Amino acid sequence: TPFHTMAGAAKKQDFDAIYRQPNPLAFRKDIMESLSYVCDDFTRQEFDRLLLPLIPQLKQPCNVVDLLCCFGNTTMAIVNGMSVEEIHQNWSDEASCKTVARPRRFPCNITGVDISQSALDYTTSSGINDASICADMNTSAGVAQVLPAMKSADLLISTAALVYLTAETVDKVIREFASGEGTGYAIVNFLNPFNAEKTDEMKRILLKYLTFVGSRASRHRKLSEHEKKTFGAYGDWALLEIWVLQRGVGKPPGPVDTKAQDYYDSADAFNFYRTVWGSECLHVGIYDAETDQVELGPERIRLASVKAMEKLTGKVAPRQDMRIMDMGSGYGHTARSLAKKYRSHVSCVELSKKENELNRQLTEAEGLAHLVSCPSERSFTNTGEKSGTFDAILSEDSFLHAAGTQQRQKAIAECARLLKPGGVLAFTDIMQSATCNKD
Repeated sequence: TPFHTMAGAAKKQDFDAIYRQPNPLAFRKDIMESLSYVCDDFTRQEFDRLLLPLIPQLKQPCNVVDLLCCFGNTTMAIVNGMSVEEIHQNWSDEASCKTVARPRRFPCNITGVDISQSALDYTTSSGINDASICADMNTSAGVAQVLPAMKSADLLISTAALVYLTAETVDKVIREFASGEGTGYAIVNFLNPFNAEKTDEMKRILLKYLTFVGSRASRHRKLSEHEKKTFGAYGDWALLEIWVLQRGVGKPPGPVDTKAQDYYDSADAFNFYRTVWGSECLHVGIYDAETDQVELGPERIRLASVKAMEKLTGKVAPRQDMRIMDMGSGYGHTARSLAKKYRSHVSCVELSKKENELNRQLTEAEGLAHLVSCPSERSFTNTGEKSGTFDAILSEDSFLHAAGTQQRQKAIAECARLLKPGGVLAFTDIMQSATCNKD
């Protein structure tokens, strides 16, 4: 079954003969020109808005997979930064289409996946793609061919193509991409008005494994005369939804180190901190003459914890409307304190589901949900927030939970990415003294 043909009920134009051509000249003439195909401009703009600034944070060169790539025009828009008009010119005749007119904007290895061997041969011979996988992904053998590339991908491109695959196939390939190592991003397009129910099913699968980052709507191309007969009330244009998603936020599928998360979500730990620690402020604390005047027990711990919190927050000079991130936010005491006292906006990063749930309950109860956000379980190394958008980042006694030196380095690198120019990172952590008896 060709990828590019919808089920009959969808009544979308059949372009299979074009996709089997040895070069993109028919695609340019009969689709891009005749139907005013413009969507690659909008896809490139959305990529530039949300993802291009993040590419340097991926491993270099990064691995790009264009899933159901056809002749590679969307890769040319995203990777080479070409406009639709520039692609038209590049594909104006057999001689000019043999190479790509503009160089790549960032170092990458690109793999194209499609069912059309002729389209794939063109993309590799012209230098659009570095490698190709010809596979019918609606078969188990085809899926098996593609899974290794999906797992190693850092950037996934899928241009209005997921609806040509079965839900089982999409679930497998998106789960494999989501289980890959490190941060990864996907830019995925959906067409309207074709096959709305299947589109909704694909969206649910994406959100099952990936975190939504942003989107926009745009024109795609004009409807063909055949399509206008079916969608007569829709207008002249097919429309496009462009989604950007991220993997590696919170607890991704697959084997990961969950010791800290499992510990804080355990009944023993949760009950211990709520009863013995005796407050919402879960910190080691500063113990001094003032705390020594308080009876030994939860109240002394609470006072010492608040002292430590206030000393740390003072390092960033909080103010109204300041954007602050709390890494290792626990029950959200620090976030709510900053919101109440300074009217700062605070984003909480915490792996523990139980602590996040209690944080949200307490924040709602105090009427601070408009200032304190606690969206989901998130890790220090992949917060899902936009680069350069925070005035300050706080972390109190928490970085030790980033397992190993490499993960702590990634956590600090994530802080550097998130902070605005001149932003401040202030943190405390539990350290081993030089005279510590390791026995």
